Amino acid sequence: MATQAGATAVPSKEYVDKTLTEQDKLLADLFQSFVGYTRRTSKQRDNGDDIATIVGACAQSEKYDKTTKASLGEVATVLANVEEYRDNHVRNLENHVLHELAKFGNQHRGSQTNLRRSLSQSQRRKSGANGQSQAEQTFSRELIDFESRRVTGLRSVLQNYMFSELAWHLKAAELYSNAFKALQAIDENEDVEDFRRSLQLPRETQSLKSTDRHQLPGGGTGTLS
Repeated sequence: MATQAGATAVPSKEYVDKTLTEQDKLLADLFQSFVGYTRRTSKQRDNGDDIATIVGACAQSEKYDKTTKASLGEVATVLANVEEYRDNHVRNLENHVLHELAKFGNQHRGSQTNLRRSLSQSQRRKSGANGQSQAEQTFSRELIDFESRRVTGLRSVLQNYMFSELAWHLKAAELYSNAFKALQAIDENEDVEDFRRSLQLPRETQSLKSTDRHQLPGGGTGTLS
């Protein structure tokens, strides 16, 4: 909490009330934003579970394409693992961000009550010979302690949020990289050949050789550039 430029050592009651009210609103807004973020992350986890399940079903449906079947099965497993870690991420947000922020908010409001009471006492008493009453000295100490707890608490909550995000994104990047490598293992040529043999389809070599040509208007042909 900043002090007023050129003001006495003890801020006015109006200034303290205004500042504390602003802090309350900002903490409430921050809490609601984290609530919304956590809910959206939870919804994304549920949607991710659906994707993993569907990819797994795609793998099971592959009857002829062996490398596609194996790769999709591996990808489905990786995606399911991604959502397990995302679920842990949601729990971390709930326990170490939302819970801690709510706890900090309650403590902050309790400290505000004590601070306002101390300010009222300092304003009711006249200054002593040294220009500052004992009540004013007490209020000044409590104001400094209040600001220290406020800054420390806010920093702790935000550090928990950053740590949770870093842990989640690092693990997610590792898992998604594994899924990408699994997809690269698909050999479409081998799978198409297995598909052709399984259905006893003829190998149309002439058609394959002419795939680089296209029909031009008027019946002519041309080579694709």
